[in-house]
Amino acid sequence: GEMAKLRNYPKLLHSTLNFTKLSYYWRKGDMLNFVRAAHQYLAYTDRRKFSAEEQLEISQRVVSASLISESVLNFGDILENEFFACLGASPATKTLWALVGIFNRGKVDEFLRFIAANDAQLQANPLLAQNLPQLDRKIRVIALYDAIFFAENSFAKQTIGFAEVAEIGKVQLADVERLLVHVLSIGLIKGLIDEPSETFVIQELKPRDLDRERLAQLK
Repeated sequence: GEMAKLRNYPKLLHSTLNFTKLSYYWRKGDMLNFVRAAHQYLAYTDRRKFSAEEQLEISQRVVSASLISESVLNFGDILENEFFACLGASPATKTLWALVGIFNRGKVDEFLRFIAANDAQLQANPLLAQNLPQLDRKIRVIALYDAIFFAENSFAKQTIGFAEVAEIGKVQLADVERLLVHVLSIGLIKGLIDEPSETFVIQELKPRDLDRERLAQLK
């Protein structure tokens, strides 16, 4: 009884602290720190305490915030976490769950088709509806990262031409430099933009969490 309570006290403390944090960041609109606090909160909270409705609401908020935050580029931890899988089982949120899969795969064409086909469902999610331009840019950033990361003999792939970046990111040649500047600004890829030769020199890739499906691509 009492000993069990004492053993659980640090866990309860972390749970309460992170719930306070996530509530504050949500109200503030700081989606990156909201996502971080939410993951910590869930790690220290007995998930049996949530009703099905609460689980769905928390999952919807965390996943929506993860998608629109430019600094959240890892979706493997969401897809591998059973807590969030409720989104795929609910008719109201299965569109959101499908969108996570598209971002995890980094497929621009698939994203554009999906947005066009599911406009009504996306408009029903205010967080996504208000941030569609960010989603559009983010999928192109992830596509570029994945093209470099999963390239055959990727360690030898140290330069990439502007024309190839345009093809991967599905952007006009004139918009390539803007995309590369953004990639550098968020620290996903470290490199140098060589304007005269229209190439991007890759120096370092920031690690990304991969789900089992993506890990299989490395084998």
